[in-house]
Amino acid sequence: MSYKAVIAILVALVLGFVLFVCFYINPRITAPVDFVAEKVIMNVVKTDDGFNLEIQGYFIFENSNPFNITRMIEFPVYTDIGILIPESVLVTDANKNSGGDWEITRGRNTYPHTIMPMGSSFAYRFKFPKMRSKIMACRYSHKLNGNEIGYIVTTIRAWEKPLKKGRFEIYLPGGYELVESNYDFKLTEIPAPDTGKTRQVWRFDVEDFFPDKDIEAKFDLIQTDNELGNE
Repeated sequence: MSYKAVIAILVALVLGFVLFVCFYINPRITAPVDFVAEKVIMNVVKTDDGFNLEIQGYFIFENSNPFNITRMIEFPVYTDIGILIPESVLVTDANKNSGGDWEITRGRNTYPHTIMPMGSSFAYRFKFPKMRSKIMACRYSHKLNGNEIGYIVTTIRAWEKPLKKGRFEIYLPGGYELVESNYDFKLTEIPAPDTGKTRQVWRFDVEDFFPDKDIEAKFDLIQTDNELGNE
C-alpha cells in the first residue's frame, strides 16, 4: 500500500471519528429537539386552611434526528405571588406502552434521572427517541397564598420557536369565578366525568405561541345581584 493511500485512510478515519463525536456524542450541534405543544390544567382545590393549586401538564416534544438524544429539561414553578414551592414533581412517560413513572424530588437523586434543584425549578434528564414525538406528563401540587394563581409560559422562548399549539385550563371550586387574568380565558361548559352533568372551565387556546408574560389570574367568590347592590 502506497504512502498516499495510508494517509488517505488515516484522514478518512479521523474525519469519521470527528463526525461521530459531533453528531452522536455531542448532539448540541445536531437538529434540536423541539417543544411543539402542551396542555396544562390548573385546578384550584379548597382546603381547611385555604387553597391548593394542582397542576397537571402534558408536553409534546419532537426529535427529528436519526438517533436518540438525552436532554436536561428544566421545569420552573411559578412563585412570584408567594406560591409555595412543591416538594416534588411526578413525571410520567405518557407515550402508549412506554411505562415508567418516577418522582422528582428537590435536592436528591432518583434513578435514573439526576435531579438538580435550581431555585424554584426542578431539572432532570429526559431521553427523546429518534425520529419520534415524545409526550411527557407532569403533576404537582402546591399551597396558594391567597386567591392568586400563576403558571410560567415564558420559558417557551428558550426553545427559540413558538409553541405550535397550546391549551390552558383553570378549574375552580363551586361558588368561585375567575375575576382577573392577563390572558383571554373564556368560560366554557364541559361534560363532568361519570355524572352526566356539566362543569365550568376557564380555557385559553393558542397557536404559534411565543409569550412575553407568564399566566397570572385571580379568583373570588361569585357575587350575587344582592351582593353587587343590584336589588
